[in-house]
Amino acid sequence: MAVLFDAKATVEVHAEDVDTANLDLTGLTIGAGSNRVLVATIAIHDINPPPVFTVTWDPTGTPQGLTLITSINNGNNYTYLYGLVNPASGNKTLRMSTTGAHTEVFLDAASFTGADQTGGATTFANAATNTGTSTAPSVVIASAVGNMTIDSVNAPQVINTPTMTEIYSKNDGVLTSAAASYGDGSASNTHQWALGASVAWASCGCDGGDCGLLGSGHRQRATAVAKLAGSGGDGQHDAA
Repeated sequence: MAVLFDAKATVEVHAEDVDTANLDLTGLTIGAGSNRVLVATIAIHDINPPPVFTVTWDPTGTPQGLTLITSINNGNNYTYLYGLVNPASGNKTLRMSTTGAHTEVFLDAASFTGADQTGGATTFANAATNTGTSTAPSVVIASAVGNMTIDSVNAPQVINTPTMTEIYSKNDGVLTSAAASYGDGSASNTHQWALGASVAWASCGCDGGDCGLLGSGHRQRATAVAKLAGSGGDGQHDAA
């Protein structure tokens, strides 16, 4: 069974000087398709290492905790990928619960169907990182026909013109901007964006169920990509 895009949030969450315990993404409605997965992308700018936080789907109903897939930082910007297999269908809340204040946070998510339901490094596998300085942040992910890849980019410049299908782009941050995209799998998928100026960037991602994320520091950018492995066994399932 091929991995297919299911849904994305109607609007991302962007908050500055976050000092509340919870940050809620409320605009995502997951469908009833089989073999579902949920991927959350988080980009944070913090002067200090970010406080510990958790990510939960449907926190006020039947809570399902997302698991950290991978993370990376470049300077004061941090990026994370969180994943969940078999998320409950419907319009529910995705909540980031933090133990302390964050300077700037971006939170978004997308769901997919037809993904491997094993979880962990089987569904969200083959973590990778990449860094550079340019106007074209990119991440290359080994994939396969029938799978899906997703990326998240964090940059202190205007981010636009993705080579894959845009999930969101947010360019009005105080310290940085963020964006994400997804694409059908092939032997090798390149997620690339255009920036308003050349800046240093860092990226991380994973290969498997499907997820990507990336982070960067101030005047830096980050991109992360992950691949969703198809539930029919046609994808690569190597552990990172």
